[in-house]
Amino acid sequence: MSARPESPHEPATRPDAADLARMLKRRYPERITGELAIPARAGRYCPFPDTLDPRLREALRQRGIERLY
Repeated sequence: MSARPESPHEPATRPDAADLARMLKRRYPERITGELAIPARAGRYCPFPDTLDPRLREALRQRGIERLY
């Protein structure tokens, strides 16, 4: 699996989607009944909706979030 570091001095990397699918299938074979791979696509952003509570809007802006993903 690619998530294991080559030496104790190298940081561990996060597993990719294929590694995660293999881990889950080994750990929960009776629960995994299918698999669906969805191709990557560019994210879409939009402004905050007018109905969003102003307190939430302000909390998001304070964290540097200016639009929704």
